[in-house]
Amino acid sequence: MIRLDPPVANAFVIFENVETRAIYVGKTDSQGKISLTIPKGTYIVHVVKEGYRYYKTRVVVSSNIVLSIVLTKIISPITESPTTIQKITSTSEAISSTDLSESPTTTVS
Repeated sequence: MIRLDPPVANAFVIFENVETRAIYVGKTDSQGKISLTIPKGTYIVHVVKEGYRYYKTRVVVSSNIVLSIVLTKIISPITESPTTIQKITSTSEAISSTDLSESPTTTVS
């Protein structure tokens, strides 16, 4: 189970298997929780929610685990002109094997 603290509903949680590249995706409920059944292995966990900072960590799944994740809300700066609207777009980029190997790893048993 994954628990977001404080609870954040409708956040996407993606488990990406480091070895097989298999992807497991779920969405948090109204209490900021999600339960996924995934095979044992090493995963990069991504948590994405509009208005919050992107979260990524590396975990080793060897049995049932509980992850508590803290998402940080993005606070937009106040502009002088309240009628100005800025569109923010996101891009994706590939994760190199070096970046992947240097990611923090949490082993849970």
